[in-house]
Amino acid sequence: DGLTVIGSLRSKGIETPALILSALGQIDDRVKGLPPGVAPVAIQQGRAAAANAWRRLAGEATRPFRYRDRGSMATVGRAAAVAVIGPLRLSGLPAWLAWLGVHITFLIGFRNRFLVLFEWAWAYSTWQRGARLITGCWRGPT
Repeated sequence: DGLTVIGSLRSKGIETPALILSALGQIDDRVKGLPPGVAPVAIQQGRAAAANAWRRLAGEATRPFRYRDRGSMATVGRAAAVAVIGPLRLSGLPAWLAWLGVHITFLIGFRNRFLVLFEWAWAYSTWQRGARLITGCWRGPT
């Protein structure tokens, strides 16, 4: 048996605020199925659960969780990415620049933004590899 999560991000039948993980079940009654298992969903759920915990402590009614889809982005190569933001669909260099801008924007502080942007520009201009992948066949222990 698993926990049943109701819209206010607490467990059904448990009156005290509870820690709710996105893997537990249905969260937003406007969305069919589960929201995607990505960090932005968990961040929104955590904020909503905390706000509802404070509301319960203050004797106020809780509010149902409403997932706000802010879109999805992924880099797929050098100066190549895909992005879906509402009705807007980007690919290639425009999506890659949007990905870069979003990730730089979410860093805290000008110094961090500048250093990360400089490091990315340096890695890009010197063709440094972003990942060290082992792609050969694995033979296992001998």
